Amino acid sequence: MRFDDFIARFLLTKQSNSKRIFANHLKHSAVLVPIINVGGEAHILLCKRPTYLKHHPGQICFPGGKVEPEDDSYLATALRECEEELAIPAQSVTILGQLSPRSTPTGFVIAPIIATLPWPLEFTPNSNEVAATFTLPVATLRDASQWQSMHVPTRQRLIEVNGMMTEQGLLWGATARIIHRLLKSIA
Repeated sequence: MRFDDFIARFLLTKQSNSKRIFANHLKHSAVLVPIINVGGEAHILLCKRPTYLKHHPGQICFPGGKVEPEDDSYLATALRECEEELAIPAQSVTILGQLSPRSTPTGFVIAPIIATLPWPLEFTPNSNEVAATFTLPVATLRDASQWQSMHVPTRQRLIEVNGMMTEQGLLWGATARIIHRLLKSIA
């Protein structure tokens, strides 16, 4: 999908606001969904978590994390986490909008902040939080034949997920659900 078409379609969708949703039993978090222009085509920048991390080891994700007390919005969390994880300063990020926050089966509320980054962009992943970064074309992500139903072992049980194999492993879970919601919003 052409980068300009992606941006135009997204900007035509109704956007959520970036206020926090307060529910004491859930852990609040925000992610930045970086859309980049690679040769005129829209791509999404993704990260892979190190395998030694306690939560979601080795999984593909967006830059992001838990809302901290100093964060006054999900947007503030996403920008802070992007800078901590990838050393991308907030002034390099152009915010397009936000998808509605959603809860996960693991007890998190995740607010996806959709943004663009200039490309190419020099950044330095924090090796304590990011094992690798890579991009996927939106056209590939929109191709239904790339997604498959598969079983993934979790700590509790084997679960069935809709996932996509990438160069860095399986794209599934909350990250895949955010991508599907984003693609539905621009369909």
